[in-house]
Amino acid sequence: MQRFILFFFILFAFTAKGFAHELSNGYLTLNYQQGGLLKGELLLKPEDIGQAANLDSNNDGQLQWGEVLDNQSFAEQYIASSLQVKQGEIKCDVATTVPSMRSISAESLIVYPLNVSCQGTGEISIMYQGIFEVTPTHKLLTTIKLEQETLTTVIAEDKRILTLTPAALSITTQFFEMVYQGIWHIFIGLDHILFLVATLLTVNLARNERS
Repeated sequence: MQRFILFFFILFAFTAKGFAHELSNGYLTLNYQQGGLLKGELLLKPEDIGQAANLDSNNDGQLQWGEVLDNQSFAEQYIASSLQVKQGEIKCDVATTVPSMRSISAESLIVYPLNVSCQGTGEISIMYQGIFEVTPTHKLLTTIKLEQETLTTVIAEDKRILTLTPAALSITTQFFEMVYQGIWHIFIGLDHILFLVATLLTVNLARNERS
């Protein structure tokens, strides 16, 4: 039995290595200011924004910081087209400034500061179309801070439009959204499923040996 368990873990290790998936995560934060201004940041993986906005000038597959700065106008155009903010029926102006680098969970991301100017009235809506054409499993963790409320949710390929309604701002809605995204993240990764199977199998085997 011990040999079988050892064999299974060796098989799992090689299989997980072959099927482990690269996550494509980004982060969007917007803080509402007075006068219809929202300030925040858009954080993206260099390989994602590099491929999507054609920042890799020499097409060697290695995005250098010099290429990020030299092709900043390409990134600005891409962000302006892929991130649209409206207040009511009026489209807000989205502008970016000089990017920087930041490490989150041991992962280096490019940070694009955002200035969003809205002149409309009513509910704010956000439509994000970025990176999905490069990586369909891309997720954008979004945090919007209004005057009295904060919305934290995930924008994904099947959920590209976010409207800041009272229902969306509900704590219950946000909680179940995060639970759903966590469960879905597990099942889209074969390495995660194999890990769960390996864990459950060893528990059952150990229980049967004791009994």
